[in-house]
Amino acid sequence: MRADVCAKNLADRDFISFWQNVNNYNNGNCTKYVSTVGGCSGKENITKMWCHHFEQLHNSVADDGFKRQFYDHIMPHKSNTAQYVITIHTLLECLHKQKFGKAVGLDGIAMEAIVHGGLTLAVHMCVLFNCFLQAQYLPRTFMDSVIIPLVKSKSGGLADVNNYRAIAISTSMSKLFECAIASEVSSYSFDCHKYQFGFKSGHSTSLCASIFKGALHSYEAIFQNNRN
Repeated sequence: MRADVCAKNLADRDFISFWQNVNNYNNGNCTKYVSTVGGCSGKENITKMWCHHFEQLHNSVADDGFKRQFYDHIMPHKSNTAQYVITIHTLLECLHKQKFGKAVGLDGIAMEAIVHGGLTLAVHMCVLFNCFLQAQYLPRTFMDSVIIPLVKSKSGGLADVNNYRAIAISTSMSKLFECAIASEVSSYSFDCHKYQFGFKSGHSTSLCASIFKGALHSYEAIFQNNRN
């Protein structure tokens, strides 16, 4: 009955009701806390386990070739860094786009404090960001973030490390700098791959999953035709 209700919502293109029903059927009353994760117990041991797990996970694919390709792509623009200037108008637009009530980063500064800090603070931040661009350097502490593990499926095994995904909580300053950079880059003709779904306006993981499933169905159809 639950599956029929969700299927009807999709058929009627009532996506709001669809996701509400999915959320209601997602066993939200199950416990969110466990004493043992990945065979480790205790705050210190679990923290070390997560550090090792995410370090191995996010470095499991070598990206030397893509890194070299990216540097080759930006080298022609590197000598013209003087033309890339973050204006106060761009920064103010970025401030208006920020959301409130988000978790703070390692610096402990909430986004609300910067947004309501006034024009003088925005001018100083604009000067700082342009110094970063001209020097082509970012301090290490500016780029530090906190990695938080979140449960993928609450009805799954909460002690299984593979049932968690990681999100990075950056500082408010770095979020504004990224927003300003994205705003400036989008105004220039930087080519990107058509199958890039992350960090791209109007794209999401849903589109990526849809293309992946479409490719699987195509290969399945070819396989069935060859068998027949």
